Amino acid sequence: MNPEIDRLLSREPTIEPHPRFVDRVMQRVWREHFTPPPIPFPWKLFAVGAISGIAAIGTALANRSEGSSAIPTGITEMLTSTQAGGIGIAVASVAGSLLIAWMVIGLADNSNSI
Repeated sequence: MNPEIDRLLSREPTIEPHPRFVDRVMQRVWREHFTPPPIPFPWKLFAVGAISGIAAIGTALANRSEGSSAIPTGITEMLTSTQAGGIGIAVASVAGSLLIAWMVIGLADNSNSI
């Protein structure tokens, strides 16, 4: 080999990290360690909503194809038979919302065991 090249290569300076490099790296490691894990996606609740939405659309399409209204006759009469105009719709909406909230809360309590 060439002695000149060997001499030049043997004089390479050693590379040392900055004195605060280790401190900065450890600060980042500890920050990542103490960061809480991400909140998991509520797949069970999503499934309930998706299934009920698909069922509602399917029911509406099935009723429509039979030549009737998308809303069953009993519900239509209940909503339109009140004297106060829209009170039936309001009562049905609140009742439906409470029912859905009750189901979701029940599922959320059961999903903590996952």
